[in-house]
Amino acid sequence: MRWYGIALLFLICVFFGNILYAVRLDYTVETTAFIEQDFALPKEEIPIYGKEAKLSDQSFPKGPALIFFFGTWCKPCMMEHPIIVKLSKRMDALFIGIAVKDDTSKLEQFFKKAENPYNIIGIDTDFTWSRHFDASRLPALYIVDKNGKVVTRIRGFLTEEFYLQEVLPRLHALASENTGDKK
Repeated sequence: MRWYGIALLFLICVFFGNILYAVRLDYTVETTAFIEQDFALPKEEIPIYGKEAKLSDQSFPKGPALIFFFGTWCKPCMMEHPIIVKLSKRMDALFIGIAVKDDTSKLEQFFKKAENPYNIIGIDTDFTWSRHFDASRLPALYIVDKNGKVVTRIRGFLTEEFYLQEVLPRLHALASENTGDKK
């Protein structure tokens, strides 16, 4: 009779272990998270936070850039925000934010509490840029080359380790392609 109890306990542990494994939150990013892209920035203009200007393919800053689609209402975006703040201080590339379904007042409230890591923030209330990029799930991250061409989409939660080991070499490669340098 004792072995029945041990067997039953083992089966219960295996059952609950599988349930926990199935519902776990996995915020790791792997190298398979890179999806090669090949499209230009949108011609449609969206307002720039804190300025009277508009953001479009014509006004987009030159140089390798990371475009972060985020929302102040998006919990994963808010979890990722401190990492983005820390990485932006390295100044490896331009950090462009696209605030999805937010307006100026929501962004002002958010940036009173949190640091703004972005060089520019476009406000995408009408999903103009989100549709163009197919950024239906937030947070979403894209790499743009110097010529305004979107070259990579990165899926998953951005970590500092992944940025340093995987994203940064791609940014350096883009920078050296654009300047003709070979590293």
